[in-house]
Amino acid sequence: MLLRALAMLTFLLAGAAEARAACARLDRVVIAPPPVDDWALADWLGAQATRELVRRQKDKKCLSVRKLSDSAPAFDMVGSTTSFPRAPDTFGARQILFLYERLEATHVLFLDAPTPDGRMRAQVYAIRDKSRLVVERTYTQQLDRKAVAAHRTPSWKRFMARIAPNAVELGFSNTDVYFDVNGAYGGRDVKMHESNLLPPVLSSLAVTRVEHRRGFGLFDWAGSIFPGTYFFGIDQDNTYTKKSETPGSEALPTYLSYHIETYGACGTANAQGSVFSPIGTTYFGLGFGPCLLWLRTADRDATWYGKTAVRFFLGHRIFISDRIFADLDLDTLIFNQPLMKSKYARAEQVERFGLSFGWYIADAEQIAASVLEWFF
Repeated sequence: MLLRALAMLTFLLAGAAEARAACARLDRVVIAPPPVDDWALADWLGAQATRELVRRQKDKKCLSVRKLSDSAPAFDMVGSTTSFPRAPDTFGARQILFLYERLEATHVLFLDAPTPDGRMRAQVYAIRDKSRLVVERTYTQQLDRKAVAAHRTPSWKRFMARIAPNAVELGFSNTDVYFDVNGAYGGRDVKMHESNLLPPVLSSLAVTRVEHRRGFGLFDWAGSIFPGTYFFGIDQDNTYTKKSETPGSEALPTYLSYHIETYGACGTANAQGSVFSPIGTTYFGLGFGPCLLWLRTADRDATWYGKTAVRFFLGHRIFISDRIFADLDLDTLIFNQPLMKSKYARAEQVERFGLSFGWYIADAEQIAASVLEWFF
């Protein structure tokens, strides 16, 4: 019995050694997002490409292929999605090293968009020296044209997924209503009250889009157009004191006091420029869009208003991790009509300066497409 057990163990060890010898290298392949501007179709193409790649592999034990849904967040961080894909020759050494380490990849499979007759070109690139992509093989896969058409998403869903926000920010800062007052008044005393809707330290909330630092070189720049939604809450008393030396101001009251409480939500289309450096990203831009405001003042009951605003912003962003980032920024909303006005003053804009912390949603396009498919 003992001899039989030893013989079986020897056989198993010999088989394992033979398997290792036969598979000297394990190819770990990740799929780059195909340039089809459609997550559902891209996911299906990724599955078809995986089957074809496995079929062409002589020793299937030596091949490991990650699903597109698993690799897509890492590609998103380096600036490649199905809506905004990157060609193989646009990946720099920093992006390739990140894919190698994050996904443990040895190869990247790039797919072309299917032709009208269902042909799809596939290119397998090897990662060399953790910094270069070298093409190893190219082949064409024939797809079922009807199946391709069946997996394509309606254009409006594709558009919504393409512009989906990929970040949420909370502002820990000073948000203030700016008053344009009569020139006879100087010093301003502001007393902030705790907001009824937001914790006292949270002055604003933003749902927006950001560009991940990993998608660019050490010194780089980019421009983008994106939608954003911004929420804020303000509850403050403003007191202005008359300047004693102002001629002709004898008939004016010594103090002007204004109480204003407002909560707002603005949806703006934004144009932004970004400059990247080793110390972070400096960004600037402007936006325009509608706002819905709830407003209450000392002499006016609570009322809902619809206004239009122009947004100006300037800031600096640092990624603390691949998902968490911090912004130090100045943000101004100028409304087309005053929030309030009196004989001596008018309030037309909201200003915010301070620190925000945000969460980067690397798989935003995938999540948006799934949500749209679920509800529609």
